[in-house]
Amino acid sequence: MKRIYQLMTAIAIALFIVLLPSMVKADTNTWNDEQQGIEWQYEVDSSDNIINLDCKTTSVTGKVEIPATIDGKDVISLKSNIFGGNTGLTEVEFSNTLQNIGDFAFSGCTGLRKINIPGNVKIIGDFAFDGCTGMNEITLNEGIINIENAAFRGCRGVTKIIIPEGISKISEQMLCNCTGIIEIELPESLTTIDRDAFSGCKNLKEIKIKNNVTTIGNWAFGFCDKLEKILIPDSVVSIGEDNFNSSKNLTIYGNDGMKSKEFAEENDIKFDYIANWDKSNDGGDVTAPTVEAIEVSNESIANCTEDKNTKTYILPADAKIIINVKFSEVLVGNTAPTLNIKFGEGKEIELTDGNIGGSTISYT
Repeated sequence: MKRIYQLMTAIAIALFIVLLPSMVKADTNTWNDEQQGIEWQYEVDSSDNIINLDCKTTSVTGKVEIPATIDGKDVISLKSNIFGGNTGLTEVEFSNTLQNIGDFAFSGCTGLRKINIPGNVKIIGDFAFDGCTGMNEITLNEGIINIENAAFRGCRGVTKIIIPEGISKISEQMLCNCTGIIEIELPESLTTIDRDAFSGCKNLKEIKIKNNVTTIGNWAFGFCDKLEKILIPDSVVSIGEDNFNSSKNLTIYGNDGMKSKEFAEENDIKFDYIANWDKSNDGGDVTAPTVEAIEVSNESIANCTEDKNTKTYILPADAKIIINVKFSEVLVGNTAPTLNIKFGEGKEIELTDGNIGGSTISYT
């Protein structure tokens, strides 16, 4: 029994020695920023960079400048919740050394009006600006790689946002309940739109999804009440359930044989082709129709003699021939274009008496 006890004690001591390095925390330092009246607290990593910068002054109001360096060391990350719930903060200037904005860093900063996040910031953490209801302008610069879950959830005052190139995923709830958003521009680098990404963007009217996106998650566009147009490219192979659940006047633009059309049909949503996306504001179609068929009417050949050997029809000299040109969509207008035709080796003939009817023009 004594030997077993000694053995267990030896194992416990060995484990403690192995785990000791991971249990030791970096030293916490402080720096008084006299110019801003802020006491900063921070740690130094193994590369001599300042990490987990935290604000220990609770009465900070107005504009705050995140320091680029402290004692000659680059400040590269902000601690989680550094200014969380600070309603007096109105503006933040980010340094050119910063790489990581921590989770909940500015969550609930309702007085924050606008932010400009430089491209040197690679990661914007979970809920980083969640609930910043006073925010009316968000500028994201190219160079940002990851914008995590719910980063800008509930930023109700923002009307437009441009997601920069380099972002491959719109994370869960990233812009959820941003009720003021009217316009969203997505990058070519995007491949995934996660669940609830744009849910509750009640004023969003149209959005173009780019060609590299393959997945649209559940509820990604749930409760987007005013959404009228969405372009879903052929690259999309998965559209989650409960998308567009309150978009009563929506038209999905896609192509035959693609997930876009399948989803529209399964969910009784109006469908149109991507070629028709660019319509004028009054609803007029500005996309040129394409010719699908050119046929001689049955009426024209009713009194003809058929030569089955040569597979030709022989018509009397005074025969009236009606040629129907069928187009890909219904035509609008009063004047038909000129049709140029040629019989055998004869000269080319111009027909200008076209009659427009639906998606067909008939020439005599």
